[in-house]
Amino acid sequence: MPTSAEQRDTARFHEQMTATYRAWVAYLQAQRTLLEVQADRQRTFAFELTHSREQEAQAAQATLDGIAPAQRALFDAVLNQERDTIRANGQHDPRLAAQATTDPDQIHRAALQHLLNDAQGLATEDGRGLLPRGTPDEPRWYSVDVHALTMAPTEAQYALGAGGTSERARLVRTVMICVSLILVILIWMLWPRAEAVSRATPPPPLTVNGTLVTPWPLDTLHLTAANGTTTVLTVTQTAREAGWPTLREGTQAVWAAATWLPLRFCVPALLLADATTVTLPGGGDTPTRVGHLTTDRLSQADLQIDACEPKSTVTPRLALLQIVAPAEPRALGQAVTLPDGTALTVDRFILTGRGEDPTLPAQQARLTVMVTSSAPVDWPLVAPTLRLPNGTALLPSALTNTPTGSAVQYLVPHPHSPLDVTWSLSPAPPAPLLRWRTLLEPPLSREEVLRTALVVEAVTVTATHLATYDLSVTVRNQHREPLLLTATDISLTVQERPLVMPAMTDLRTPLAPGATRTLTVTVPTQAQGRMLLQVGPTRMELRPHLAPEQGQALP
Repeated sequence: MPTSAEQRDTARFHEQMTATYRAWVAYLQAQRTLLEVQADRQRTFAFELTHSREQEAQAAQATLDGIAPAQRALFDAVLNQERDTIRANGQHDPRLAAQATTDPDQIHRAALQHLLNDAQGLATEDGRGLLPRGTPDEPRWYSVDVHALTMAPTEAQYALGAGGTSERARLVRTVMICVSLILVILIWMLWPRAEAVSRATPPPPLTVNGTLVTPWPLDTLHLTAANGTTTVLTVTQTAREAGWPTLREGTQAVWAAATWLPLRFCVPALLLADATTVTLPGGGDTPTRVGHLTTDRLSQADLQIDACEPKSTVTPRLALLQIVAPAEPRALGQAVTLPDGTALTVDRFILTGRGEDPTLPAQQARLTVMVTSSAPVDWPLVAPTLRLPNGTALLPSALTNTPTGSAVQYLVPHPHSPLDVTWSLSPAPPAPLLRWRTLLEPPLSREEVLRTALVVEAVTVTATHLATYDLSVTVRNQHREPLLLTATDISLTVQERPLVMPAMTDLRTPLAPGATRTLTVTVPTQAQGRMLLQVGPTRMELRPHLAPEQGQALP
């Protein structure tokens, strides 16, 4: 029996929805893989990634490249919108607050996890997945049956060849009738309703004594078995009212994000049965929390872990968390000892802007950590990391040896207000993390630097018999840092018209603190009339004669 046009259209629509869902999940998983590999690159500092991780990155990129451009544009728009939501709602949504203050990678990771949970039905009340459709400017959300879509035939199985035996024809007709009935039901469920699909309800605000507080981020959970083996599980979120998802194996933990005390998790029963210790790792200023798991009843547990299997016989574990505070910041000038015995002292932090170094990139500043050490430091081994107030973690852009140690340099966005930074060293365990913290004033502008550092001590202009003027300018640097002058810092104007000055070779090297230098230049005698010389903020009027004459400073 031939299929009708309506049945063929229905089949094509379902095929498109199935293909879109699979592309959406593959897109999110590929983006997460690329993010994890990039994080590994940053953590390994100067060392290379394993070959397998690079292969994973190449495969993920190939997946993204294989998505149709229009579909990729929609997915990118939805991901950007989710990142903006996390960034904007961090102050009002405790689930997002901890992530909104971290670096862009953390925001990107949280956005991917939220969207993946929604797609897989882990974060919706009815367990149905959410699938974006529409255009990048106006994306729409469809509620889909995840199980039906994941069990649907692949694209190749939709193609039915023409002709064949009567047995084949009967089989085709039978399959088409069954598929048509299923598709009618699915299309009714998939068809967008007038009302917008509700996303997962955010968890209630977390308050302590009536004050809204920011919860610590929960990205991973470590379970340690009785034999000492530790398993690292990736934490995803779910609405507890919908029940735990069924996880029989793997390295994934599910957090009931709507509960704060006790924290509620589920893990595969196989891992929970032998678990004795749970660790919620911290990072930066976030403490690591450790708890000893027990089956005993606790009057007030901080954490409870269930088995994800609904009919598991494994008893839930309870724990009281033990807070391990982050390392206290070290004081400048305080000596510390690295595991290899090297004595190290952080002398000072120097924040340099384009006002002091015009060669810096636009909108960038250089932060230098001046370190004194008793022996050369193996910097890649201790991973010197600079953390900015927004959570961004930076690795050095340059390492320079000094007579007493090293200058560790970082390129940072040019700050316009005091900059609170943390610098840390991470020796190999069990050596503790070493941290320093300081508040730096924003760099001075070029005008402020020249006004405070540059002193014009003498100006001499002489007319020579070679139809030229010899101009000599003696300057002194009264700043404690070297001063680099540029051709734009010195200008000569004749009758209100700027004069093109020859290059000054004396500007090639910075002027040392307290040093004096005489800059000389020869200008043509066509420069007749009132001459104005400007050196930094200092302006002087010159009247050249056949004999040397001192310039007169203008008010």
